Amino acid sequence: MENISWTTFGISTTLLVLCYYLVVIIYCYGYELKGIIPKSANDNYNPLFIDENQEPEENAVEAKAWHEPASENQEVDNLIDELKEGIGFASDHEYQPLAFKEHLTSIIQKFPNLKGSDFQPAINELIVKECNEYGVIKLTEDEAMLLWDSNP
Repeated sequence: MENISWTTFGISTTLLVLCYYLVVIIYCYGYELKGIIPKSANDNYNPLFIDENQEPEENAVEAKAWHEPASENQEVDNLIDELKEGIGFASDHEYQPLAFKEHLTSIIQKFPNLKGSDFQPAINELIVKECNEYGVIKLTEDEAMLLWDSNP
C-alpha cells in the first residue's frame, strides 16, 4: 500500500464509482435513453417505397404490410393502458373535476366498440379504483358509466 498515493487511490475510486453508476443508469433507463440517440437513415425504412435497384423481398406484403385488426381483448388492453396513463397524468396536473371527466370521456370515445360490451363493467370498476388510488376525484360506478354516454 505504500506504493499507491492518495491521489491515485482517489482517482481510481472515482472512476470505479462513475463506471458503476453508468452501468446502473444504462440498465435502469436504457429504454428511455434509446429515444435520445439520433436515428440513422435506415431507421425510417418504408417498405412501400422500394429502390428500383433493390430486389423486393419474397412475400414482402405478407411479411411487413399486413396486420390483423385489433381483437376486442387487445382493444381492452389498449383502453386500460390509456386510462391508467390518463388518470396518472390528470393527477400530476391537478385537473378540475369537470375537466377530468372530459379527459376520461375523450379516452373512452377512442374505443367505441367496447361500449355496451361485456368488458364495460370491469372497465368502469377499474376507472373508479384508479381514481381512488390516485386521489384525483372520487367517482362512483354510476358516474363512470355516464362517461361512456357523454360527448367530449
